[in-house]
Amino acid sequence: MKKLLCMIIALVILASVCTVSIGATTPPAAYIGDVNDDGKVNIVDATIIQRVLAELEEETVYIRYLGDTDKDGFLTVADATKIQRRIAEIDKYYGGDWYNYDMMVDDFYADYYSGVARVGEPVTFTMNSRAGSPILSYKLYVNDECVATSETDNSLTYTFDKSGMYDVRMETVAMFATGERNLYDYVVIDKEENEELKFKTIYSTGKYWGTYAYNQDGMKMYAEGIGGTAPYQYKFEFSRRLDGAIYDPWDTSEVELTVQDYSEQNYFELPKIVPEYSYGYPGTIDCKMNIYIKDVHGDIVSKSIEFYYDEHPIG
Repeated sequence: MKKLLCMIIALVILASVCTVSIGATTPPAAYIGDVNDDGKVNIVDATIIQRVLAELEEETVYIRYLGDTDKDGFLTVADATKIQRRIAEIDKYYGGDWYNYDMMVDDFYADYYSGVARVGEPVTFTMNSRAGSPILSYKLYVNDECVATSETDNSLTYTFDKSGMYDVRMETVAMFATGERNLYDYVVIDKEENEELKFKTIYSTGKYWGTYAYNQDGMKMYAEGIGGTAPYQYKFEFSRRLDGAIYDPWDTSEVELTVQDYSEQNYFELPKIVPEYSYGYPGTIDCKMNIYIKDVHGDIVSKSIEFYYDEHPIG
């Protein structure tokens, strides 16, 4: 009986660990419908929406989003009516409920490597983010000066006018949180003539909070070439340890290799891996990607990247 009880407790602990690692979120920051943010959804909130629609009161960001009770992207009389129906208990619930303080930056990358970006040629920086409240804007800073901003576009472009070293920062600004990522010591060079073939950039998308996560769909690794003679073809060799051991390039045992041969497709879709749990934690799986770029003359350059799969971060 004691042994059975211990097994049940262990299973409960394991289930709780798995649930927390994926499902934990921050506390509510504001409730949808609570337009004046006093902790209650009542007739005052409906009245504020009506006053804004009648242009008797100025619309704020909080009113716009907290008042959008049907979440159709517009503040209308239907939103005030929805609150009134809830107060009258005609509608018990309406969708959405609340916004929280979550901010998760999944990917941040530039379309030029540091040391490859050139004077006078636009560089695009991209930040893929998710937030627990509406995203209001994206901002790009170079040496702490805001050089580009957008309310909707998470890819922002800047053209450097002289060579040198820069600190680049991009922000995702949501209603209740801000996320940022940095590229320190980002090197910009003068344009070269007759460049040899090389990598313009390598980047990945679809990660979870910056992590190559187990059970994650849609993760891709991209490469782009520059120099030589276009068009280019790309080859990817993805290998992973089957036993979770640290990757050893000299040991080919217990390694699964997947090859995507030369083609014009410049990305490789990473496989979805279902982890094997041991003592409630799967550990990491070490991986390696060899990437090759070939131009029309048959010149080839290559790079190797080592990374690993891990659990979804809490959030």
